[in-house]
Amino acid sequence: MTSTRKIMKKIGLLMVLFMVLSIPAIFGQEANPNLSSKSTYHNQLFFNRFLINPTFSLVRENKSYLNILHRNQYATFDDNNQNYFLGFSNRLSENTAVGIGVYSQWAGVIQEFGFNANYATAVQLGDKSKLTFGTNVTYFNEGLDKNRVVVTENDPEIGDANKESKIAIQPGITLSVGKFDFGLYAQDLIKFNQTTNEFLTQLNDKSIRGSLQYTHTFNSSRGLFENARFMPLVQMGKNSDGSLAYLGSILLDMPNYGWFQSTLDDTYGISMGLGFNLSKKMSLGYLMEKDIKQKEADLGWNHELSLAYTFKNDDEKNSYVDSSNDAKIDRIV
Repeated sequence: MTSTRKIMKKIGLLMVLFMVLSIPAIFGQEANPNLSSKSTYHNQLFFNRFLINPTFSLVRENKSYLNILHRNQYATFDDNNQNYFLGFSNRLSENTAVGIGVYSQWAGVIQEFGFNANYATAVQLGDKSKLTFGTNVTYFNEGLDKNRVVVTENDPEIGDANKESKIAIQPGITLSVGKFDFGLYAQDLIKFNQTTNEFLTQLNDKSIRGSLQYTHTFNSSRGLFENARFMPLVQMGKNSDGSLAYLGSILLDMPNYGWFQSTLDDTYGISMGLGFNLSKKMSLGYLMEKDIKQKEADLGWNHELSLAYTFKNDDEKNSYVDSSNDAKIDRIV
């Protein structure tokens, strides 16, 4: 009974913290989509996972790394969307992780430069359960890149165009039970435009994303699937127009060789990617994506290329279950 009370107190403490962050949103006005970042990181299943859900820098994470990512969207078009991202994630302990990201994106003549900070912490509820709370804080500057604008004569509107600085806070919470992870993620819960002093908070069914993840660990002690994991993920919510927003993905993590991943997204379509370990520390990944729902126009392929350096790869897979005696002996040897 005493143990149960302690667990309930831990759950209650984190739930109160989450609700305190959410209270201002109840009294907020309608969200302005112009305050949101135009960058997308829905394919970040292996590195930079905290961009999908802020708790994922800790939940099922087993490595600390530095990652360079380039996303080339709608590659057949001139002045297409280009994103360059430099990310760092460090799993400090079983219950704490931090992440930092810096990015620059061009969409035609619009440039966006931003910084992302992540923090996640967990409370052990039982032998096979954890509650993880995480937050992303994103600061970005967006506006017209006048050096990329070509005009025949002076345009006063272009001359007067200014870049705007914005900040967004995105909290999330995940309950891990055995091999399952149940998550909630509030996208842009608190948003502030520093240039116009516009402050918006919004909490409704269009700002919340729910997710379910399952992790299967292979029992193979050698070969391709040695210490491998298979991780399907489903994330659902609503778009601003009320339509269904969904993301389905699978990740096959093969620590000795690399990884395979695939996603299906309501906005960007279907993708497939492969990653290869160049050495024990270095890895290279490539992904292709195409919008298969868009029938009126062929927008071409999206490409993502990543290079990563892994500082440490924890032996424990963060599965919240005890390892077998054989596995413990192998680690000692």
